[in-house]
Amino acid sequence: MGLEPNMCYDPSESLCDKEEDALRYCFALMSCFEDAKIVYDGKRPRKQRVEANKSLQRCLETNHTAELQCKPRE
Repeated sequence: MGLEPNMCYDPSESLCDKEEDALRYCFALMSCFEDAKIVYDGKRPRKQRVEANKSLQRCLETNHTAELQCKPRE
């Protein structure tokens, strides 16, 4: 996306939203395939997607995605 490691872009500019969504989708599929498939399937009932999203968030936390969060440089 044209950013250096651990470098954030200004979210108010919406420069990389589409790319960021695609990256999150890909990462979710790699980490927690079953839950991600349900969450990103707009044809599934909302209740089913909400439950899958809860499970997906737990799965992602377990797989150490906190390290991927953009943090301010020190």
